[in-house]
Amino acid sequence: MELDFEDIHFIVEKSMEAAQLATVLALEPAGALLLESDIKRWLKYNISKGGKSDDTRTYKKFQELVDRGVIKGNRRGKAKNSHVYYNKGEIKKAFAEVEIMQRLVEAETRR
Repeated sequence: MELDFEDIHFIVEKSMEAAQLATVLALEPAGALLLESDIKRWLKYNISKGGKSDDTRTYKKFQELVDRGVIKGNRRGKAKNSHVYYNKGEIKKAFAEVEIMQRLVEAETRR
């Protein structure tokens, strides 16, 4: 497989974004968790590229990653209806991995 400069730049950029968020969240652990009801808004401003259809696609991709077990939510409390929290760093890392894999597949098909 042969990667263009743009492909390598994209991979490094996505890796750095995930690393920066992990560093910030390590310094501010209270901000690391995201309530399930706030997911759509957080995805819109931190993951989506823009536009209503992209927001919907991003949320569907999030749900798919949760269903596959890539992103795991944790309940706070013992009740069935207790809130589910997600780790922002885990979400960002999962989306970065998906985008990098898509870029690598595109690079492979260009050959």
